[in-house]
Amino acid sequence: MKDSTIYNIDSIASKRSNLLLIISIILVGSFVLSCTASIIMSRNILKQELVNEKLPLISDKIYSKIKIDLLPFIIVSSDLANDYFLKQFIKDDSKNREDVFEYLEAIKKRYNASTCFVASDKTKNYFDSNRNILKETRDIQTAGWYYDFKESGKEYELNSSIDVDPNKTPTIFINHRVVDNESNFIGVAGLGIEFDTIPKVLAEYNGKYNRNIYFIDSRGTVIASSDSFASKIKDLYSSKDIQESLDKVYLKETDFFDYRDGSKAYTVSAKYVPELDWWLFVEQNDAKVIDSVNSVVIVNAIISIASIIVTLILVAIMIGRYHRRIKSLATLDRLTGISNRLMFEYTLTQAIAKYKRDKKLFSLLLIDLDYFKKINDTYGHLKGDQVLKKSVEIIGGIIRESDEFCRWGGEEFMLLANDCKLKDAVILAEKIRVAIEDSQLIEDKLTLSIGVSEARCSDNNDTLINRADEALYLAKKSGRNCVKSY
Repeated sequence: MKDSTIYNIDSIASKRSNLLLIISIILVGSFVLSCTASIIMSRNILKQELVNEKLPLISDKIYSKIKIDLLPFIIVSSDLANDYFLKQFIKDDSKNREDVFEYLEAIKKRYNASTCFVASDKTKNYFDSNRNILKETRDIQTAGWYYDFKESGKEYELNSSIDVDPNKTPTIFINHRVVDNESNFIGVAGLGIEFDTIPKVLAEYNGKYNRNIYFIDSRGTVIASSDSFASKIKDLYSSKDIQESLDKVYLKETDFFDYRDGSKAYTVSAKYVPELDWWLFVEQNDAKVIDSVNSVVIVNAIISIASIIVTLILVAIMIGRYHRRIKSLATLDRLTGISNRLMFEYTLTQAIAKYKRDKKLFSLLLIDLDYFKKINDTYGHLKGDQVLKKSVEIIGGIIRESDEFCRWGGEEFMLLANDCKLKDAVILAEKIRVAIEDSQLIEDKLTLSIGVSEARCSDNNDTLINRADEALYLAKKSGRNCVKSY
């Protein structure tokens, strides 16, 4: 099954010429048989202009307007986070509570915010301008925002909600990190504002461009929309076709889609607003595009032929790109860029067959980063990923081009050393072990345990790998940071 997968991927390349030939026949035939080919092309060009320029331009203008209106509140949250009085309070929130409540109430009133708050990491207490005192512990579902923000390392972030206000006015929470003099995280301070700018901006741009504009959050909930469109959204977006298009937008596979509402066709451009975790949609009635096409002079034959040639080139490029991408996804490890387990097992099968046929000796090295879980727990998974990538770079600089190197799983790697006896493979493994030990990738010493086995005529993948695994087990049992052979 695995061999078949690799074969099927490689066989795609051999079919590209046939596919290009079929496309050529279709395009040329369409040009000869249809005198309206130029009109169709013009419609496509205008549609692309709509998708790539006009609709995204409106999205960018609305996005810029929202960011500008949010900026003063971000500055206020920064001032709160650097306020000496609040920092002293966070260190001991059993004192001055009445003063803090009055302070938060004053900030809320001054900036017309819906709430103003501060949270202490030491006590996990949350205080707001409504004189609420809440606990932000991990066992409380509503406290998830606090720990997500703390662990993100961001200086500030924006969260959105439509559930706080009964009138469903979008509410934006600006959370800002509070640190002590040594830059240690000690809490969070910020504001919650009813962001009435959004309905105003939508109304302004709907009237200016005569297009339907609306916001939807990542759960599919309509946050705000043009007044003329609000009643239509619920029924329209219950359609299965549109739901499938939305799923592609949410997965960032596309930033536009088409749909039909009765006899009318529409094009929708989507833009992600990361600060709010919302999607901004701008919708165009395609009938207006078609009307403008009818006024365009029919494109002459030379331009049509040139367009066919360009199209063929683009198709050839796309097919080649997607073929390389599919092959990469199927055979390479996404984090490190080296072969994945599927590809290595296929390579190992071929190597064993070649050894039985031509007596091309090789050895197998099973490499394991010692105590890698401790690295993740101590430095975080991002640092752990960096250690894996740097380790691969170091090992890649030691091995030969003819050797096959893969990520076997987690922190384990497999190396197929071609034309290499067991004795030489142990020497190679020791070079790798010393290089990693001297690399200083982390504050603590980073070490490897390596198990080495040599191919035999009676081997298959499992028996050869099992011997390397047993040797690795012996290396770990011997205290790690060593090389053992079977």
